[in-house]
Amino acid sequence: GQLRVAMEDRMAEAAERGMRTVIVRAGDFFGGGHGAWLDLVLAKEIGRARLTYPGPLDLTHEWAYLPDLASVLVRLAEIRETLPPFATFGFPGHADTGREFTTAIARAARSKLQIKRMSWWLIHALRPFVPLCRELSEIAYLWHEPHRIDGSKLAALIGDVPHTPLDVAVARALQDLGATA
Repeated sequence: GQLRVAMEDRMAEAAERGMRTVIVRAGDFFGGGHGAWLDLVLAKEIGRARLTYPGPLDLTHEWAYLPDLASVLVRLAEIRETLPPFATFGFPGHADTGREFTTAIARAARSKLQIKRMSWWLIHALRPFVPLCRELSEIAYLWHEPHRIDGSKLAALIGDVPHTPLDVAVARALQDLGATA
């Protein structure tokens, strides 16, 4: 978080000197392949009919389906010359509870899945020694506080924001991972 703030501050300063910057804030990525919460944590054991969820199942968490986000980035790139030198937008992806998200995974997998909560204690304990654990520990609050991203500024600029329905997005994301038939 601190690194992102510092980067944005430097980009804002560079924009004052003529560099054009467009920042799009999005939730946790899913879809399009490996390397995100979906495959590294949630669906890691889907073949054994188990899901691990990082937060309480009743809290809203913001997710960004990458193909939708990529479409937005292309649209913004096409009009970047009309934007202010330093422009920021929120991408309203899927603000769903853990229960809604894991239920969509179970529907896509066509399986009844056992859902367990991720344990954060080891990540917090390793924080002083492992840089990745330090970073994960810093953003752990996002799994314990309900949140959603406001996309009204983005929608006012580009019109309809791409939004693949949750069940379709999750099914495609699991197919991308080879986690469904």
